[in-house]
Amino acid sequence: PIGLNSAGLGVSVFNLQDTRSEGFEQASVTVQVLAWELLLGQHSLASALALIRSLPVPMMTGFALLLADASGAVTCELNPGGAAFGDLRVDIPVVRANHALLEQSLASFGASKKHQESSERRQEALATQLSKFREGTSKASEASKPLDTAAAMLLLRQAKKVRNSTTLAMIAMDLSQGQLRVEFRERQPISEKEIKQLALELHMTPKALNRILAKGRLRMDMQRPRLATGEEAK
Repeated sequence: PIGLNSAGLGVSVFNLQDTRSEGFEQASVTVQVLAWELLLGQHSLASALALIRSLPVPMMTGFALLLADASGAVTCELNPGGAAFGDLRVDIPVVRANHALLEQSLASFGASKKHQESSERRQEALATQLSKFREGTSKASEASKPLDTAAAMLLLRQAKKVRNSTTLAMIAMDLSQGQLRVEFRERQPISEKEIKQLALELHMTPKALNRILAKGRLRMDMQRPRLATGEEAK
C-alpha cells in the first residue's frame, strides 16, 4: 500500500533487504499491516510516529517509510531489530531509494554491492533532476513551492536511471491538494498484421520490433479500451 489519508498523511514504502530473520520466528508486524493502519486509521505524522514507537512486537522484515504531512516529512527505517527515525524535514526535499540511509539500519542492511550501487544511482539521478527542475524555474517563489502531481510525473520521466522497461507504474501525491496520480503501464495485445504495419512505419524489421515489444519499450495509443474503466466501483 502507498497513498494518503483524509488526515493529510502521505505514506510511501521502500523495500530494504535485511539480514535479520528473527521476525519470521516470532510474533511480528508486516509492512502491509502497518501501512494500512497508518492510512485507514487516519493518522497524522505525529500520531504515526508515536504508533511506530509504541509497537509491542517487532517488524517481520526490513523496509523504509517516508511519512509526510503539512508539518513536514520523516524517514523511518524498520527491521526486526527495531526502528530508526530521521530528522523532521520542513521545506527541504527528501529523496530516497531502496538502500539504508540511517546509521542504525546500516549494520543489518543485506543488499549486494550491485543492488546498493543501483539504488544509490537512482537516488542521485532523482536528486539531480529535482535540482535542475528547481534551477530551471524562473521565479524564486515558484521554485520553493511543492510540486503538484503533473510536475512530479514529468520529473520522474526525465530522471534517467529512475525507471526502466520493467517499471509498471509511477505514483505521485500532492498532500496539499489531497490528490494521488497513477500512471500505469498497460500491456495490450497486438496482431501479426499490426506488427508488420508498425514495423514499416518505424522503419524496423518485425524481428527487431518484436524484441522491443517484449521488453515493453514501445509506448503508443492503440485506440483500445483500458483495462480499467475509471468508473466508481459498485
